[in-house]
Amino acid sequence: MNTEDIIRMAREAGVDNSWDLNWFDPYYERFANLVAAAEREACANICQAESEYAETWGTWAQVMTADKCATAIRKRGKE
Repeated sequence: MNTEDIIRMAREAGVDNSWDLNWFDPYYERFANLVAAAEREACANICQAESEYAETWGTWAQVMTADKCATAIRKRGKE
């Protein structure tokens, strides 16, 4: 997520268009990135829980798929 994405989403959320968002405060960008990271981790934890469930009740393929999904979600934060 970059500054332009955050400004676009702020406008979509109804931030008053009279604000000059070109000066965009870096604290807002950090905040948005922290929110995105928390959401990614929550999604990865759901996949991880599915993997643990599949270890008992599922197949090897289900375990591997859930693990790969969790890894891919966590990797997005590092790109």
